[in-house]
Amino acid sequence: MSVVKSDPQQMVVLRGIVTASSWDTEGQVTGIQISGPGEEEYVLENEGSVQALMRHIREEIEVSGFLVDYPTGKRGIKVKNFRLKGRWQR
Repeated sequence: MSVVKSDPQQMVVLRGIVTASSWDTEGQVTGIQISGPGEEEYVLENEGSVQALMRHIREEIEVSGFLVDYPTGKRGIKVKNFRLKGRWQR
């Protein structure tokens, strides 16, 4: 994942692949994250954007938003905007 821009008081822009981060008891995806080649992962937050991005698992995206640190040590991003970059090539 590449951090294009980072400042604690401003929006950040991240690039990576949409991956599942949580599932319900029936195996349906309930949460997603952005993952990059450096094994960095950021949980994606924002009800509308997350619902739209669930259709794009395994696709490369660029997201902009504000970073969030969770008590568990995980990091997240409150998505303000996103842009699809294309399908991940294996």
